[in-house]
This record gives sequence, structure tokens and C-alpha cells, in this order.
Amino acid sequence: MLTGPYVAVLISCMVFFVSSENQDSRFGLCVGGLFAAIGNKYITESVVPSSNDYSLIAKVHHLTFGFILFIIVICIFSLRPYESGEGQKKNKSLIIDKISFWIIFNCFYDDQYYTGGTCYTKISC
Repeated sequence: MLTGPYVAVLISCMVFFVSSENQDSRFGLCVGGLFAAIGNKYITESVVPSSNDYSLIAKVHHLTFGFILFIIVICIFSLRPYESGEGQKKNKSLIIDKISFWIIFNCFYDDQYYTGGTCYTKISC
């Protein structure tokens, strides 16, 4: 049930590998990841009984929405140097994309590792 948010963020992270010339494709991937996360949230809520507590599923989905929106902000920030037309600034845009991918990818999946509700270490939780 929680595979959907992971896939949604991975789809949204693919935007950093699409050329900045294809602006529609870049934002289309982010919107597609957002709709995948929203669809998965509604499907998951219909399967899992509702509760008044802030559940693990809600945490994962809210983190997913936050990361996807952060990816959209980075895309906009990365697009500005690219549109200046100078060669050096275009390279800066590519560097921003690559660094952002690794930071977001590691932060999201590390955060899910620690908040996932399951203890993966040998020390008892």
C-alpha cells in the first residue's frame, strides 16, 4: 500500500534528468507524480480503516506531497539560469538538477527508512 508514494517521488525525481528545454515534460512528470500520490492516498484510505490518530500512512503521504512540491520549486529555480541563455549558466542549471536529485532522493528514502514504523536495525526499537 505504501509503494505508490515511493513510485510517485521517483517519477517526480526523473524530472532532473529531462533537459530544461522540455519544460512541459518536466512539469508534466511532477504533476503525474502528484496525481499518482493523490490517487494512492484515496485508494489506501478506502482500504485501511480510518482513525483519529496521525497514522503512518498519513505521514508517508504528507511527506510525499511535500517532497513533490519541493521538486517543483527546484525545477522553477533551476529553470531561471537555463533561460538566461549563457553557456556557463546553463551548466549551473544542470549542476543544480543533478545535486538536487541526489539530495531529494537520499532525504526522502532515508526519512522513510527512519519513520517507516519498522525497525531495520539489530537494536530493538
